[in-house]
Amino acid sequence: MVVADQNDVMYAGNRRTFRFTIIDEDDPTPNTPLDLTGLTIRWALSTSASDTTPLLEKCSTVAGEIDIVGVATDGVVDVNLLAADTPQEDFGGQTFYFELEVVDATSEPVVVATGSLEIRNNIQNTAC
Repeated sequence: MVVADQNDVMYAGNRRTFRFTIIDEDDPTPNTPLDLTGLTIRWALSTSASDTTPLLEKCSTVAGEIDIVGVATDGVVDVNLLAADTPQEDFGGQTFYFELEVVDATSEPVVVATGSLEIRNNIQNTAC
């Protein structure tokens, strides 16, 4: 099951971590976390749900981009955005669409979370 409408807000040029708990939709027990052992987690940002061209991508196979939190059997991941990922001139004052997906052992991606991300303009204070 996709967890939709995971909408959030951040400011352009700021670091931000988004935490997701991924549920195993094939387990008969409700809300059982997905065991992430050996799986790849991907996150992508685009201009809209109908736009399939990513503006920003993160992957768990790249150190520091997506981290498994605690033990893999808890199904919790952090998606880490750096300040350089969302420069104001490219991202400020806009709302984007994101998807989080798990790539299983057969290399088949499964979307597990979607939502919008509003990136607000950041006042460029250079006083100090």
